[in-house]
Amino acid sequence: MVATTDATSAVTGGGGAGSGRQQQHTLSARVRKIIQSIKEIVGNFSDADIYMVLKETNMDPNETVQKLLNQGLRFFYLFIFCCVD
Repeated sequence: MVATTDATSAVTGGGGAGSGRQQQHTLSARVRKIIQSIKEIVGNFSDADIYMVLKETNMDPNETVQKLLNQGLRFFYLFIFCCVD
């Protein structure tokens, strides 16, 4: 879920193991713009998923796109190999 305001937005991600709570991160307009740009390239990933990978890649949008595209291809290949007799 993404809630937006004029200057920032909040991305809600999953809570810690067993906590049952969700964490909220307030994002700058710059980060929101990066997430939207990445989403246009990679397609069906949530804002929270994209933000999580951005954090893993030290906010490098190029590496984030590569990771997400590779992840999407991995699911595609698993589907093809699992469903073909």
